[in-house]
Amino acid sequence: MRRLASSSFVVTLLIHLACIVSFARAGHALRLVPDDVGLCLAVRNLRSDFAAVAKSPFLDEFRKTDMGRRLLDAPEFRKLVASGQKLHKVLGTSWQDLRDEILGDEVVFAYRPSTNSGNEENEEDGLFVLQARNAKILADLIDRLNSLERNSKELTSLHEREYRGITYTERVSKKSRVFYFRHDGILAVATREATLKQLIDRNSQASVAPANLDERIAKLGLTNALAVLWVNPRAFDIELEQQAASTSGAEKLAVEKMRSYWKALDGIAFSLMLEKQQISLQLTLLVRPKDLPPLAQRFFLSDNDPSELWNFLPNDAVLAAAGRVDIPALVAFLGEFLPADAKEEIRRTVNRGIGAALGLDVSHDILPNLGPDWGIAVRLNEQDGQPIAPEQLFALKVCPGKKDKSVGQALTDGLNALALFAVIGYNSSGRPDAFTLKRERQGNTEVKYLVNDDLLPKGVRPAYAIKDEYLLLASSPDAIRHFRAGSGIKAEKGLLVRLSLSRLADFLAKHRVFLLQRWTKGGEADAATAKRRLDNFLAIVRLFDRIELKSQGGNGRSTLSLSIHTKLALRGN
Repeated sequence: MRRLASSSFVVTLLIHLACIVSFARAGHALRLVPDDVGLCLAVRNLRSDFAAVAKSPFLDEFRKTDMGRRLLDAPEFRKLVASGQKLHKVLGTSWQDLRDEILGDEVVFAYRPSTNSGNEENEEDGLFVLQARNAKILADLIDRLNSLERNSKELTSLHEREYRGITYTERVSKKSRVFYFRHDGILAVATREATLKQLIDRNSQASVAPANLDERIAKLGLTNALAVLWVNPRAFDIELEQQAASTSGAEKLAVEKMRSYWKALDGIAFSLMLEKQQISLQLTLLVRPKDLPPLAQRFFLSDNDPSELWNFLPNDAVLAAAGRVDIPALVAFLGEFLPADAKEEIRRTVNRGIGAALGLDVSHDILPNLGPDWGIAVRLNEQDGQPIAPEQLFALKVCPGKKDKSVGQALTDGLNALALFAVIGYNSSGRPDAFTLKRERQGNTEVKYLVNDDLLPKGVRPAYAIKDEYLLLASSPDAIRHFRAGSGIKAEKGLLVRLSLSRLADFLAKHRVFLLQRWTKGGEADAATAKRRLDNFLAIVRLFDRIELKSQGGNGRSTLSLSIHTKLALRGN
């Protein structure tokens, strides 16, 4: 019999299961984890969330798609089912019991890095804690596992010990030595005996008050997350200090500057949240703003109101992004990681090139007048009932500046020079096609654009202009025409990017026949393959509404979240 029941297999299996399960209400296992661990992965409520997702309208519809059927029929999925059957035969526990009765309440995996001090008490340490609903099934599983490994000669010894009235076990195998105890459905495993005793102490006190780590996750609003990975920066301070001590020159400067930011960081949390019609991946940074360098304080103390640029971008854009970036502050921040002589050389080089061409000093005249608002938009396009190249637009706020020559005019002059150089260079190469630089008026805005209908895709005529104090670079004059105040994307606070999957699906479905004709290069077999692939893609995309990226900061917290919105509920009744 294969050694399916080895301890390494079971622990690995539990950890992999932890990565896909859910994290809901505060439980007991997380409170046993010491506050000084470096990494902590916590997952909760596998039982209820698995049942809710299994009954969801979204999953029912996904099973009907070609991708859903392929996943269910995949060899890997069949092997997973077969391994579940083997697990039941070997350990006497079914997947359902393992999921609902043992892992269903709470699972926590933690790691504490070594301090490299040479002291055994400061060596790296791994912790595994779970809270089972059925203590008897848990006890039977552990006894069964120990019995199997005794028979296979993998387990060399088991020694029961006692600490403050609690019995725990030292478990020695050929490959590892761990300590564990189980009590009232709690199983705690540690690689060091001192750590297990610490867990026993915390178990006796856990009913009195929540642990600091548990409180921090609650304060971050992650109590109902599916899974949370907490990173404790203080656990890695010594490693950064040692790295700084072993470097020199420019590298040492960069490491020291990074340490100044790292020291102001109180915690990092990666989380996965499952709501009724939304899946969210979130990165949260918790800092002490007063300990940050001045440049970074602007970001962590800001309120992250949406950029005014959202009001200018076309509402029917399939992809839109807008935000605010303090460009001078960003340049100064990046410059902090460079030696003074390197920064000065870069400044001189840029001014001798771009600055001289535009007639303005880049650092003093141009950068302070760029931004902070920036944005992009991609709009699906058609002509005479047929799809053509999408309209694409980039926008950057440009203030006039204090010089006689405005920054916007300087940038326009520079673009004119580049366009003329490109037209002359291409047309003088002897090619049969040629570029033409044209201009048109759109109200008070002069738009210049390049034309070469023989070379460029239909609908593409690269254009640029200054409009409403924005520098616009676009794929065509029409894209600039659709950039106007009041065009109407209603942006929530902190919105950075919005991708409309529903609009993409509607466009592809509308032009399905035309697209298949364009994509089909062979005979009937090739046409059938293209049709099947497009229809399968549409079936998946139609399950979703949009994808959004948001950023929010303030009060010592900065959060970046990616949300996938579905058309059907992700949780059943």
